[in-house]
Amino acid sequence: MQEDKAVMPQLLIPVPLHTRRLRQRGFNQAQFISANLSRLLNVRMNANLCHRPKYQPPQQGQTRRQRLAQMKGIFKVAAKDADHSICRIAIIDDVMTTGATAQALSTQMINAWGGPLDIQVWCVARAQPQDIRLDW
Repeated sequence: MQEDKAVMPQLLIPVPLHTRRLRQRGFNQAQFISANLSRLLNVRMNANLCHRPKYQPPQQGQTRRQRLAQMKGIFKVAAKDADHSICRIAIIDDVMTTGATAQALSTQMINAWGGPLDIQVWCVARAQPQDIRLDW
């Protein structure tokens, strides 16, 4: 029996913030996490490949359906900037709730590459919706 082993990504992509949100916070926590992971794991990071040209209000309190609708077209990745020698990417975020952000960014990455990619999502925390009960 062969064990499935995690394969190290070739590129780390921090979830981008809109410039308005970046000014409010003063830093992009996903970029901060990515920079440190890049250094520790010796994996390249690209914080300029993706951007978020459209501002949106915080997603807190929204359902998965609302979050998915709000995330449509929120990220831009230029196909000319896609490095086709890279086939394994990790999207880095601080917290994942429904996965809508990761799904939207993954879709844009796949479109820019023009084909399949191995996309991993790395996050520091996984938030559970309030109506989910975890039995330990």
